[in-house]
Parts: sequence; structure tokens; C-alpha cells
Amino acid sequence: VPEVQRVGITAIGSYDLTEKIEAFTELSYNRTKSDVYLAATPVTASGAVDVVPANNPFNPFGEPVNFSFRPLDVGPRTNFITTHSTRFLMGLKGDVLDNWNWEVALMLNSDSVADLGSKYIVTSDVIAAASGNFARAPGIFLNVFGDKQGNNPLLLAALDNTVTTNGELTQRSGDAKVTGELFELPAGPIGVAIGGEQRYEKLEVVLDPLTQTGAFAGSGTRQNTSGRRTVGSAYAEISVPLVSKSQNFKYL
Repeated sequence: VPEVQRVGITAIGSYDLTEKIEAFTELSYNRTKSDVYLAATPVTASGAVDVVPANNPFNPFGEPVNFSFRPLDVGPRTNFITTHSTRFLMGLKGDVLDNWNWEVALMLNSDSVADLGSKYIVTSDVIAAASGNFARAPGIFLNVFGDKQGNNPLLLAALDNTVTTNGELTQRSGDAKVTGELFELPAGPIGVAIGGEQRYEKLEVVLDPLTQTGAFAGSGTRQNTSGRRTVGSAYAEISVPLVSKSQNFKYL
């Protein structure tokens, strides 16, 4: 269960323009921060020449070997996720005749997410470190044997990578509706509702280059995502009462 902090504020207002027309507005902002922790990155290295060479001082076998392990001394994968959500709504509503009312509104909505991860490890970096050829920590060999490896802190810091995911969703919509009563039946009035909405949505997700290429151990290839769409909808409803208590029906 990740630690989550939420902060939000909402303001709602209305104003009577005339006796039958009211203006209304809503404004809200929410920020959510969460910290997510996962087990240390699972690393599997095989098929490469001299994955752990014989000259690795921690290699007890005296010959090159493949390996699969979690670098516990690097630490758990950590993601700090911050979400900002903003919503603005404004509209008008009113009455027409005796039994009809209407409403129109415009809405703007924005959601952004920033995901910052650390302790993510690149498979090729681990293979290079096992041979003592890691460019960011040259000459320092990685120990992949044992429970807690106790590796050189300089090497552990060099293996640590930052992962970033930034996403944004924006929405704009307008809607209108009319409701009222047509005429009376013995059991009550016939109700009618007519309305529609037009909505535009845009989504964009940007990843760091290493994530896009699938370089991180335990992770697959992912691509940047973007798209947009416009959605239109309309509806009509009618309510016809067949019986009512005022007709003195007896229910069995």
C-alpha cells in the first residue's frame, strides 16, 4: 500500500441574472503525491561472452558464468508520482414557461502526471560491471554472488538510473439539455428530456529514452503515446406514466 498525500480545493458559485436565469461556476484543484516501492530490479544475463569472467575476483568457479539475481544493495525501485488535476465549469440554467427548464455549460479539465523513478538498472551496465569494464565505474568489479553483495558504493551509485514518465490529458466539452412536461395523462404528466454534448480530448505520454528502448532490466519496450479525439453525443428520453396511486389501483 503506497504512501499517498492528497490536497484539494473546490469553489462553487452561482448568481441570479434574472428571476428565471441563473449563472453557475465550479473550480477545483487536486494534487496527489504517492511513493511506490518495488523489489530491487531483477537482472538476468546470459548468452553474452564472459558475462561474469573468470578474472572477476568474486567468481568462485574459475570460469565464465551467467547469472540471475536482484542487486539488493542498490536498493528497491522507487517511484515518486505527482498528479495535478484542474477542473473549471461554467454555465447558465433557467426556466421556460411553467414546466420546462434548460441548462448549457462549458467545461475545461486538465490532468498531468509526473512519475520519477530511481534505482532502475540497465542490463548492459550490469554485464559491463561484472567484467570490470563499466564506463562510469572503470576497474570496479560487480559481485553477483551471495545474499547481500556488499559492492563498492561508487559502483552502486553508477548503476542507479532515473526513470521519467510525464503524461498530460486535456478535455474540453460543452453540453446542453432541456427537460419538461408535454401534457397530462390520467396517471400524470408525460416527461421529456433532450440533450447533447461535444467533447474534445488530447492525451500525451513522454518516456525517457532508456525506457523507450527497453534497456532497463525487468522492463519491456515502451513507446511515447499521443492521441486526440472528438466525441459527439445526443439523447432523448420520454417518461410516460401508466398508473398512479391517485387512481386508487389495488395492488395484489
